[in-house]
Amino acid sequence: MTPANWETLIGAGVTVVLSPFLFPPDAAKQYRLELHRVCVGLSEHVAQAASLVEEAPRNHQELVELHEEARKTENSAQALPGILAGQRGRAAADQRQRVVGGVGAAKPGGDP
Repeated sequence: MTPANWETLIGAGVTVVLSPFLFPPDAAKQYRLELHRVCVGLSEHVAQAASLVEEAPRNHQELVELHEEARKTENSAQALPGILAGQRGRAAADQRQRVVGGVGAAKPGGDP
């Protein structure tokens, strides 16, 4: 293996390992995906409940399990605003850090 090949492989490996830290995920995209998952889950729960409630005494256990699943989905839905706010806050903090870090930074040991 020539020096250029192993250097390229190491560079590619470092890039793959560090890319999640250098390029954070899109907060809005993650929020939309989670919102879609919650909406689909809730609509499936309603459809299941409608079919099970017709014979509720016979389907009691399934209804209890469905209620537990629906409660988890509801908790996920209630957490969505906080998730979005947190992701927006992190994005704003990152943006401020880039602006502050690049503008008006004094040089160590030098005059401002």
